[in-house]
Amino acid sequence: MNNLRLSSRIVISPYGTARPIMCSGGDGHYSLFPYDCTQDDDNGVTHQLDRVIALGGGGVWLYR
Repeated sequence: MNNLRLSSRIVISPYGTARPIMCSGGDGHYSLFPYDCTQDDDNGVTHQLDRVIALGGGGVWLYR
């Protein structure tokens, strides 16, 4: 039997990886995904990537 990988990270965004995903640790320093992440749209407006499904250290993040 296969075990679900609880560290899998899925981002649902209309831009995929075509636009950078910026993450910070909340202290003004950049950190690794998935902490405090945003992505800009075509007009330069910043949108939050919110974790909507938690799976251990991973889960699903949604562009809002």
